[in-house]
Amino acid sequence: MPPGQAATTLTTSSNDLQLGISEKLGVLVEFTTCLIAAIVIAFTYSWHLTLVAASSIVFVSLVLGVFHPMTVKRQARQDGAEAEATAIASEVFAAIRMVVACGAEGRVAGAFGDRVREARRHGLRSSPLYALQFGLVIFNVYGTFALTFWYGTKAYAEGRVGGIGEVFVFVTPFFFFSCLQRHLGK
Repeated sequence: MPPGQAATTLTTSSNDLQLGISEKLGVLVEFTTCLIAAIVIAFTYSWHLTLVAASSIVFVSLVLGVFHPMTVKRQARQDGAEAEATAIASEVFAAIRMVVACGAEGRVAGAFGDRVREARRHGLRSSPLYALQFGLVIFNVYGTFALTFWYGTKAYAEGRVGGIGEVFVFVTPFFFFSCLQRHLGK
């Protein structure tokens, strides 16, 4: 490594890290502010419609409370198997001459392949769990959208809501956030 390259690499990496963190912090502040403003506006317009819409928080909390520990445990198993495979690969690359001289390429490749297959197996076992978790959360988003629209329409018909515009105050943010969540996942 040429003189000064390590310092340059370290400086560049730390600057990239700082930019990434500051960008995420700005987004966090923006979304938190937006959420607080939405809650204040919602309670100002119609507190009972806000409570109907907020019922989704209970369902999402239950889903995440049940599935998150299982997904973390399975992800840890997959990460462990991938770490073992990476350790084998780095050891082989560090001592490639010795491996070739001893004729151990096949054995080392087999050990690496076993760890990769184990990681793949853990990943495939996690897939249905992730699908169920995200499916229930997305179902909740659209279910809340429908429930809020139904309850708002019913409240309007019974005269408990001042106008149909109040219903759309609640329905429009749900539609916006359901679209936004697709973009945040990218």
